[in-house]
Amino acid sequence: MTIKNVIAHVECDRCRKDFKVRMETGDAIPEGWDLMDLATDAVRGGEIHLAPRQTVTVDSCSVAGEGSGLEHLCPACTQAEDAKQAEAEHA
Repeated sequence: MTIKNVIAHVECDRCRKDFKVRMETGDAIPEGWDLMDLATDAVRGGEIHLAPRQTVTVDSCSVAGEGSGLEHLCPACTQAEDAKQAEAEHA
């Protein structure tokens, strides 16, 4: 049996609101990865899961930071972070 994908309920590390991502498990999973690595990869991919057969990439989620300081961000916090980064680039 092969599990093709899993819907993960994720909590935003900034606002603590829940959102869902679809973790693809049918492909070759890198050696040493666990469920948290798969969830981080799904959040980094940016697509939130709405309902069966529906995803949205306009209001995407993201991962900010590096190393142990990673933050998994919901669409609203991703937009706020993007705006902050854009403002910093133009300052």
